[in-house]
Amino acid sequence: MEEYTKATIQKKETNCIIFNIEYSTIKESTCMEYRSPSFEFKEHPKEECYISFVSVFSKDKGPSSQKVAGMTLHFSDKRLNEEVCTYQVVASVLNRPEFGIHAFQSHKYGINELRHWKFFSINELLKVVNKSGIVQICFDVTRFCSGELVTIESTFVPQNDENMMKLYSFAKNGEYTDIVLKVGDQEIKAHKNILAARSKVFDAMFKSNMQEEQTGVINVVEFEAPVIKEMLYFMYTNHVEDLSQMVLKLYEAANFYNLIDLETLCKHYMISNITVENVTAISELADKYNLKNVQGTVNRFIKSNEAQVLKNQEYLTYLVSNISIKNIAKYLTLAEKYKLKEFKKTLKEFVRDNIKDVIKDSKYRYLYTTNMNLILEIDEYIADHYENNK
Repeated sequence: MEEYTKATIQKKETNCIIFNIEYSTIKESTCMEYRSPSFEFKEHPKEECYISFVSVFSKDKGPSSQKVAGMTLHFSDKRLNEEVCTYQVVASVLNRPEFGIHAFQSHKYGINELRHWKFFSINELLKVVNKSGIVQICFDVTRFCSGELVTIESTFVPQNDENMMKLYSFAKNGEYTDIVLKVGDQEIKAHKNILAARSKVFDAMFKSNMQEEQTGVINVVEFEAPVIKEMLYFMYTNHVEDLSQMVLKLYEAANFYNLIDLETLCKHYMISNITVENVTAISELADKYNLKNVQGTVNRFIKSNEAQVLKNQEYLTYLVSNISIKNIAKYLTLAEKYKLKEFKKTLKEFVRDNIKDVIKDSKYRYLYTTNMNLILEIDEYIADHYENNK
């Protein structure tokens, strides 16, 4: 395996992953593994891959020993006959050219993983920690069929950070700007070429005869000024200053303006920072935008912290708003297990009002075997209701 500091490529199928990693965690922990969501290549849907990023100690012993970060590309093929192919992995710290582009490639001959260690010095990564304590690292995975000419590059080419910050300062100070984003009573100045280069939505807007192009003013009603300012900061610099305060709203803005890199960054932050307090909001966002990887992580968090989560009234309200035939048995079981009286009462009302459809559900009928006392309680509740309303 070779390591490259400069490389170019002929583009093939590519998947890009951005890791949003808390520096304090990788500094203090050893062998802490961060996994990307599983992904597939468009033409090879049965071939699943994911990237893992791990911090370890270097092999050097004594006082000079230091912690380094390595990574692994894992893949599995569900087919019996595996096709010989080449995977290429390129990684870089976003916006930091001094770290270079590190890459390796390996052939797949029935082997199920590729490794690359001594990847970044953890101490060196301290230089690129943002205000939220986050390090952003990009991995670019490319798949080549056997026999294809392979050379290397990264989709995320590190840019000169000083120049990008200078462009941002021009926008902030209103220098050379040619577009204004009007958010409420605030006017935020920017440069059309930067916005168009980063967002297909802005690009289409400026190429049309829409009012925004004619007046030089974009009226933003969907988002608040702090969100738009943070989004623009990312568009100019590839960094965010504080995801913890607005990650959900920033994701929605990124989705609205088709900023895929920012969407990815927000999704990874959500996955890495689920708590009892924010699990409801993250779950709602994942449902709204069909973020399966985020929702899967949310579900695992809830399962591991069920008792604490169900004490959260916001989460219970969320469950109430999502009661359906499909989940009524599950919700009843939770209400019974944790003695949630008000929640159980609402569930019994749902069963009463939808009894013909509920009893057709196999999971509800299974309660007759696993929790007969609960079923008898519900039957008695329904009987009392109709008795009192004769």
